[in-house]
Amino acid sequence: MAILVMDTATEVLATGLIVEENILVSAVSSTPRGHSTALAPLLQSILQSGRTTPHQLKKIVVGVGPGSYTGVRMAVSMAKSMAMALEIPLLPVSTLTALAYAAVPLIDKGPFLLLPLLYARRGRAFGALYQGAGDGLEVLAPESVQPISEWSSLATRAVQDRQNQVKLVMIHDFPDAQADEIPQFATSIHLKSNQERLPRGLWLASQTVRPMMREEIHEVLPNYMLEVEAQVRLRERGAARFGNGLES
Repeated sequence: MAILVMDTATEVLATGLIVEENILVSAVSSTPRGHSTALAPLLQSILQSGRTTPHQLKKIVVGVGPGSYTGVRMAVSMAKSMAMALEIPLLPVSTLTALAYAAVPLIDKGPFLLLPLLYARRGRAFGALYQGAGDGLEVLAPESVQPISEWSSLATRAVQDRQNQVKLVMIHDFPDAQADEIPQFATSIHLKSNQERLPRGLWLASQTVRPMMREEIHEVLPNYMLEVEAQVRLRERGAARFGNGLES
């Protein structure tokens, strides 16, 4: 069974071809703002390298974010179009869950917590907290956007609640200034240092979601979770002008 996976919600564009539960071919690109021109050629390249035609695909897996407004919608649009045209199931997965699964091979044996975080500007991050559960992951804190300091506090409390007997692993895409907010006792993994594992993380995450078929595929939407930064600034400028008018 051939399965195509893709994600453009972060600064890393990840694609892969899964055959019989193994990565046959994968390709990642971390060119900032280059996803729009790189996605289609990468998909074509991995299909050719895997000697697979689009009509041989049985499923498509796509990361739906949360993430960049422009970035996340690219893979979602491409995956929906392909799934509809090929009449095959589409499996929408959380990019955060995929990041978490991608980090699992880096963790030594023993109980652990995983906190994937994606920078959301203004000192905030998209995140979710997971703990290892057998061969899978259990959600302890669902996806949300919070100040990075709040995520660090949440993870610290979760470790303390377990008598400090679990490892805490944080995988993130933070710039250096925000990386200082990661607890000292946590294992910190930057997204770019683990990007090669993201295609497999997408596939593993897809094991936990229901396939979308036919008309259901139209319901698959990018998870922006936040307003576009430009919209926020526009509203703030408007509020400032309105406020100044009242004061005069």
